[in-house]
Amino acid sequence: METLKAWQVKIDGLSLRERAAIFFCALFVVYFFWNMLLMQPLQIREKRITSQLQQKQAEQLILNTQVQNLVTDMRADPNKANR
Repeated sequence: METLKAWQVKIDGLSLRERAAIFFCALFVVYFFWNMLLMQPLQIREKRITSQLQQKQAEQLILNTQVQNLVTDMRADPNKANR
């Protein structure tokens, strides 16, 4: 607790420009760690999930095409050539 009081006294003794510089530096450090520890892992996970989704959509398109081909083949009369 005494350490915090000492820091407070030191900061209060600085000029407005110096306090602003310290504030912005502290803000940058907080942002940097927030980005590195929270946002970057989430962005990596989002890219991986998006890639998986695109892959599944491509597979679904292929399967839909196969289903359409099977439906078309089933509609055709197999004895048409014999008649």
